[in-house]
Amino acid sequence: MFGFKEYGNGPLKCVELKTGKVMWEKSGYGPAGVCLADDTLICLGDMGQLSLVKASPKNYEEISRLDKVINGKCWSSPIFSDGKVLIRSTAEAACLDLK
Repeated sequence: MFGFKEYGNGPLKCVELKTGKVMWEKSGYGPAGVCLADDTLICLGDMGQLSLVKASPKNYEEISRLDKVINGKCWSSPIFSDGKVLIRSTAEAACLDLK
């Protein structure tokens, strides 16, 4: 996530670490968080949107999306364990079963 002070618009980017080259980017996340679960990125946007994105350097491929999972500002990374995603915001927390 590359969204410092770009609330709601900061992009999720795939960056080649060796060169710094941006392989792809998708705006609309803001300063939020992401974690990797197998070959899937679990992305939590700053306005409570949760998306699953295929972890690939080729392109942005969204697998699924929920536009408003929790209220409040979400500035932390989601946590994935045993098929569940733990998320929190300034107002709420939630555990979602992805199985």
